[in-house]
Amino acid sequence: MFKNKFFIILLLLACGQLFALKPKYGGELRLFLNEPSSYMINVNDYSSLIFCSLIYENFFYATGEGVVFSNIFQQYYFDRQAKEFHLILKKNLAFSDGSKIEPVHIINSLRFYLSQMNLSAHRLKTVLKNISASGNDIVIQLQTDRIEPLELLLSPSLVLLAPKENVFSGPFIPGEWKRQESLELIANRYYPGGRAYIDKIRIYFQEQQQRELDLFLTDQQTDVKNFDCIEAGILQNFYLAVFDEEVSKNLKLALFSLFKLFGNRHPGKFHQLNALGSDESSPVSLRQEIFNEQKIRNLLKSSNTNLLAASSLAYLEGDFQKFFKELSVDINLNFIELEQLTTYLKNFKTNFLLISKIFLRIQSELEKLDLVLREVLMTGSEERVFQFSKELEELKGVPDRQVVQEGVARISAEILKRGLVLPLFQKKYFFLIKKKLSGRETDLYARMFFHKLHFKND
Repeated sequence: MFKNKFFIILLLLACGQLFALKPKYGGELRLFLNEPSSYMINVNDYSSLIFCSLIYENFFYATGEGVVFSNIFQQYYFDRQAKEFHLILKKNLAFSDGSKIEPVHIINSLRFYLSQMNLSAHRLKTVLKNISASGNDIVIQLQTDRIEPLELLLSPSLVLLAPKENVFSGPFIPGEWKRQESLELIANRYYPGGRAYIDKIRIYFQEQQQRELDLFLTDQQTDVKNFDCIEAGILQNFYLAVFDEEVSKNLKLALFSLFKLFGNRHPGKFHQLNALGSDESSPVSLRQEIFNEQKIRNLLKSSNTNLLAASSLAYLEGDFQKFFKELSVDINLNFIELEQLTTYLKNFKTNFLLISKIFLRIQSELEKLDLVLREVLMTGSEERVFQFSKELEELKGVPDRQVVQEGVARISAEILKRGLVLPLFQKKYFFLIKKKLSGRETDLYARMFFHKLHFKND
């Protein structure tokens, strides 16, 4: 009798521990990000990268350890002999409104991806023959078998798009948006990756006291009570792209100096950048003296200079305008979605574009230069980067590391010498996350899997 009672007590204790370890559903997560301009896909800065991952589902993810997985495909494989990459769609998947996810949505999402100014999309487009579907099997037909198509589908820009507006595929769906204040996100009960543990996420766009937030990004490693500080491994480079090589050298250097000075005025927020990739590993750096404040003022005070900036940088508009006013310079700053840039340049004259790109710290200088070529330089004209791109493609097949480094140095030096892209400053990122949050997992791009986050049981 005593043994039976003892066994029951042990069983109850074990069950209690099991339930205690089970993640708790519910609660609201408070997060700080820069306010997006819209719900359009935008992965040009780290804040936008995280925001898009909350409302859109990527075709594929890679963990920091290099493990690739998908929440929407039950199987995928490359038939090298037939030059076909197959994506087998899972059954009974739905968008946030409950409507069924069909193969046609995968095809349309792929076509939208191919229309973007994105390095991986550009590479896929150059070898693509056709996209078709047979039942739940989406077939990507290629012209060659000498590529790894999965690598080209790992881009954070490749997301599942719904056929209707305000319908989403990600772990959360937008709720109330109070402009310049906050945005509410609600757990998507149809999310292909499984319903999120947290019911709501409230994104704040204004600086809040740290004790009011559960997770936010910071520019430097810092020690805050009740928070863990995690390095993201992401670099965000800011550039001045010059469309017209014949533009006045003094005007170009004045604008370059203006933004260099802006970065220097915010030493905790921005770091010095003199290379196209990173100062630590790039074989070539720009050694250009900047003008002093007086010369900048004299050249830009009445220049009526038109400057376009990527819409992802709109959160810095207040800081830019304040700085322009302090220096008494005349800059007409306008923000634009990069997808609209080609059309804009056909109708309006502009010489300069302020743009940023994000890199993984672990990426090679060859990969970083490739991104600069395809996603910064190509925004103005594909023709002027053709020779650079051709040389870079040839370098990718070279096994000698020294030869590759010399090639990267030669191309970088030519771009900097001609002033086509001028490096301005760099941002580094850290996560500050409340200790009470469990289920922390990130992908290769340092994006948190927010649907796995949950508050620790008391």
